[in-house]
This record gives sequence, C-alpha cells and structure tokens, in this order.
Amino acid sequence: MDEVIDPCPAHTEALCKAIGMGLLRWQYVETALYLVALCFMETDHQTGSRIFFYIKSADSKLALADRLVSLKLKQQTGMKFWEQIVKDTREAIDSRNWLAHFERFQLDEKDMKDLETSYRVAASYHHLDEHARRNDLVRVITVEHIEHNAEELRFLTYKIIYFLIDHAPQLELLLERLPPDTLQWLDSFRKRPRPPEFPLPHKSSRQ
Repeated sequence: MDEVIDPCPAHTEALCKAIGMGLLRWQYVETALYLVALCFMETDHQTGSRIFFYIKSADSKLALADRLVSLKLKQQTGMKFWEQIVKDTREAIDSRNWLAHFERFQLDEKDMKDLETSYRVAASYHHLDEHARRNDLVRVITVEHIEHNAEELRFLTYKIIYFLIDHAPQLELLLERLPPDTLQWLDSFRKRPRPPEFPLPHKSSRQ
C-alpha cells in the first residue's frame, strides 16, 4: 500500500515529539511508584523488582503500591498526601493509555480554531474503534494538551518522590538496597534544594 502523503510533516513531528516525551515522563512516574512499593515491601531490590515489574498493568502496579502504603503507613498526615497521589496517578494512567493507543487526526481550519491549537494534527482514537466513537463523538487531544500532560507527569513524579522522602518509615533501609544509579537519582531529590511547590511538611510520618 502506498504511503499516505503528510501535508504537514513539521506538525506531525511536533505531535510525535510530544507523545514521545509524555511516554518517557510516564517511566519516571513508574520508577517512583516502584520505589514506594519497594520501601513498604521491606525486601531487597531483586525480590521487589520481580514482584513489581512482573505486573504489566499500570493500574495493578498502582494498586499494589496503594495496598502496601495503606497497610503499613499509620500516620494520618502521610495518608492524606498519598490519597491525593493515588487520585492523580489514576488520572495520569488514563493519559498514558491514551498516548499508547492513538492515531493521528488531521485538522482543518475550523477544528484548529475550535480546539485552540496551532497545529494541523492532533491525536484521537483509532478510526476503527467503534466503542471509542460511540454517540458519534470523536475525542481529540491537541499537541499543546499532550505537552501539558507531560509536564503534569513530571510534577507527579516529584510528588511521589517527596512523599517517599518525607513519609516512608523505612527510607534509610531502602537507600541501602537500591542499585547505585537508582540511588543517585533519588539522591538528586534528597540532596538538592526543593522546588517551591514541594515545601517540607509541617509533620513527617517518619518523625
């Protein structure tokens, strides 16, 4: 079959770049969730890794981490932070799943105006997915929206890591079990000044 000619290759490149960044940012969220799960498993990295990454579904990985935290974190202050993280991560999973199952959607001038986008392409469900297109509605996400979601994933990673630093009761033991490159990554949060969006909590679960 002949390749379809792309009338706006630069715009398609911007779409692909935004989607790629979003998927890369999700990997940091998953790494942060693993560190939380490992800390509350209270086991070594090799065992914890086999348990966590054997699970393929992002929802199930979140459910594992949530169950561990809910069982072992007794301090109410920490649980309040964690409950918001679970809510935000569930929303992030929806965005991540969207990025993994998208199709390029060509926009006309009216579409661009209605969607308030500068790009002639966007992402939508596959044109053969009748379930997604029920009620004759087509959901479209613009390049700008995908870029915004990618930034939200970066923010979520910070939120999970600072929850771990501030509220995990066995953090010191976790640090002893991590591979050197992962420890270095975690230390980049622990030892550098915090962004203003993540101040030190008034009360830590580890006190």
